Amino acid sequence: MADPVLIKIWELDEHTEIDDANIFPVVIDLGEDTYTVEYITFANLLPNLIIDTDRLDTNAVSNAKFRQSAGLSVIGRAANTLGDVADITAASDDYVLIRDGTALKFGQLKIGSLGDNIVTDVKIRQSAALSVIGRASNSSGNVSDISAASDGVVLLRDGTALKFDQLKTESYGDETITLAKLADEISPSMALVGRSSNFPVNNETETDIIWNVNASVNPSTMRRMIDHPDKLYARKDGLYRVTLNAQFALSSGGNFRWIKILLNNSDLVAIEEADASGYTSRYFSLSADLPMLDGDYVKAIAWQNSGGQLNVVRNSDRFPNFSLKFLREA
Repeated sequence: MADPVLIKIWELDEHTEIDDANIFPVVIDLGEDTYTVEYITFANLLPNLIIDTDRLDTNAVSNAKFRQSAGLSVIGRAANTLGDVADITAASDDYVLIRDGTALKFGQLKIGSLGDNIVTDVKIRQSAALSVIGRASNSSGNVSDISAASDGVVLLRDGTALKFDQLKTESYGDETITLAKLADEISPSMALVGRSSNFPVNNETETDIIWNVNASVNPSTMRRMIDHPDKLYARKDGLYRVTLNAQFALSSGGNFRWIKILLNNSDLVAIEEADASGYTSRYFSLSADLPMLDGDYVKAIAWQNSGGQLNVVRNSDRFPNFSLKFLREA
C-alpha cells in the first residue's frame, strides 16, 4: 500500500468568494523530490473544509444557521465530563432542568431545590374548614386534612388513628385533675354545700336550713356565706338544676315531715312530704330543673311536728347537701 498523501490548500485571500465555480491550487506532496500540481473545485473540498472561528463575525450564526434540535429540548452537556454537547429533552409536562447527581436533565424538583422558609402559607394547598394537615393512619404515606367536626373535640391518638375526638381516660396524667380543675373545667357554675353538724328544726315551724360547709363553689359569688348562708345564687341567665338531700332524726313523735325548695323566697320549686306514722326516720331527696336569671336564688326549708325540736342530721359528709348547677343558656 502506498504511503498516505498529504494534501495542502493554498491560503486564500480574505476577499476570495467561495463557491462551486472557484478552483484552487492544490499541492499533492509525494515526498521531498516528487510533486504534482493540480486544481480541484470547492465542491470536492467542502466535506473536509474547516473554517477558523476568527473568520466568523460576531452574531454571524443565526438560529437558521444553527443545527436542528430535537423537539422540546435544549442544547447542553448532560454528563459531568468535558465533551460534545447534545440535546437534553423535556420528556414530561411540568419538569424543570435540574442537576441530579452527575447528570443535567429535565425532572421534578428535589428537596435540595427549595431554600429554607420559601414556601409560605399561601403557597401551600388549601385545606378543609376547621382542619389540620397530617397523616391520620398509622403508616407512612401522603398527608390529608384531619377535620374537627364537633365543638369541644381535641386532636388525639385513638388506637391506630389520629383524629379529633373527646378526651379519653388515658389523656390525663396521674394527679392532673385537681379539685380546682373539676370546679373550673368539668362543672363550671356549680355550688355544692353541706353541714358540719346536725341542724335543729323547731316543732311546727318552717325553718330555713343553714349551710356552713362549702364543698365546691364556682364562682364563689354563688354563695353569700356571711349574710345569706341559706341561699344559692345564679350568676348568669340560664337553665339550672337544684338538688336537695336530707334526713330527719329518729323520732316516734308526731306524724308529718316535709322539706321544700323555694325560688326567691316565694315560688315553690319542689316539695317532698311524708306521713311519719309508723316511721322512725325519713330520708328526703328532691331535684328540679328551672330557668333562673342572674341574681335569682334558691333555698331549702324544713318542717316537722314531732312535738319538739327535731334535727336534720349530718351523716358522714353524705347529707344533708344542697346544690345548684348551671346546665345551659336558656
